[in-house]
Amino acid sequence: MRHISKLCLVVICIMLLAGTAFAAKETISFWTFGTETPELKAVMNQFKAEFLEETDIEVDWKMIGWGDYHQNNLMVISSRKGPVVTQIGTTTVSQQAMAGVFDEVTPLFEELGGDDVFFAASAKSTMPDALEGHYAVPWFVDPRALIYRKDLLEKNSLELPATWDDFVKVAKVLQEKEGMEYPVGMAGSEFAHEIYQAIAQAGGDITRQEGNKFYSAMTSDEAKAGVKFLTDLVIAHKVASPATGEYDKATLRAKFANGEIAFYYDSPQAFTYMEQNAPELLDKMGVGPAPAGIGGKRSCFLGGSNLAIYNFTKKREAAVTWIKYLLRPQNVAVWAKAYGNVPGVIEATSLEGFDEEPWASFIDVAVNHGYHPPINPGGTLAQVEGLITNNILGANLSGTYTEDVFEKTMVEAERMHQRIIDQFK
Repeated sequence: MRHISKLCLVVICIMLLAGTAFAAKETISFWTFGTETPELKAVMNQFKAEFLEETDIEVDWKMIGWGDYHQNNLMVISSRKGPVVTQIGTTTVSQQAMAGVFDEVTPLFEELGGDDVFFAASAKSTMPDALEGHYAVPWFVDPRALIYRKDLLEKNSLELPATWDDFVKVAKVLQEKEGMEYPVGMAGSEFAHEIYQAIAQAGGDITRQEGNKFYSAMTSDEAKAGVKFLTDLVIAHKVASPATGEYDKATLRAKFANGEIAFYYDSPQAFTYMEQNAPELLDKMGVGPAPAGIGGKRSCFLGGSNLAIYNFTKKREAAVTWIKYLLRPQNVAVWAKAYGNVPGVIEATSLEGFDEEPWASFIDVAVNHGYHPPINPGGTLAQVEGLITNNILGANLSGTYTEDVFEKTMVEAERMHQRIIDQFK
């Protein structure tokens, strides 16, 4: 009996030791944002398994919808509780950094290759204007280029519009020659990206900096010119639908697929959609920068997402190891392709078919025309975009629009924008 008891004790000890060893494996939490497609899930599961085998570090991955993005970020700021590593949209890096929840990761940024390995506009998005150093590293970029029907332009001997005036003229020709009621599509319910680009085309920015203080610039001449150009496509030129304020990106993709519009702004995901829903259009689609406005600048909003480490973590070394793994060119390329965007590491743009069309055109536009708003708490127009849509396009739809409505809306937009900025003093 004693022998049996000793044997049992040995077995129990071995089991306890095995359990202790299992529990000792480090686990880090990782948040990403978007829609968890089967393809993305398969890629991340592959990453997690490979990373565990290499490092003995387990990754607890959570995908959160973009609709809950800002709420989750604010929750982390207020509670100082969240994941070890997070995906962060380029326009909100500075808010998190200035709120004091992100690690400064300049050594990691430099170790990964620094400015030479990332798109210029993307690298800029990791450096808040009010702080020294980098607080994130680029992961993938999301160029919002002008998607257009190149076959219709060729048919009517038209060139890709280079200026705002050209854009209106070409749209009117397509109205007349192709019977398109409204050739231009805009996502009025997701208007920020178009507003960023239009203000840049006018030679302005959405904020201005004085010393270490930031102010909304939504009543600047350039900002008003950019917003007016967009809203006048509906109101004055009538080449975009009066219902534009109700459209989202999904609406525009469907309208493009149905031949209802010839122009709209989108990411590379546009081609994935057409491949699945209107494959006959793939050879008829073109990709280009937005036309130049009064500032003489053609632009392409270069958004996307970076990777950041929350500074309340006690697992910083594991976090750095995970980011280095994700930033391997092959891994960046695989994830970006599954996500439907362009790799944030330039070397990765020669992998996974990114050197073929339409990816090559998106990358060319990103390199030559990539633009990003200032990297400060006013770098995002969440809430402000809705005000502009509702007050200006909404008034047009109800027949109550006047120039006074426009001016008052831009003043209120600046006030609203400034309140957002002031939260992060």
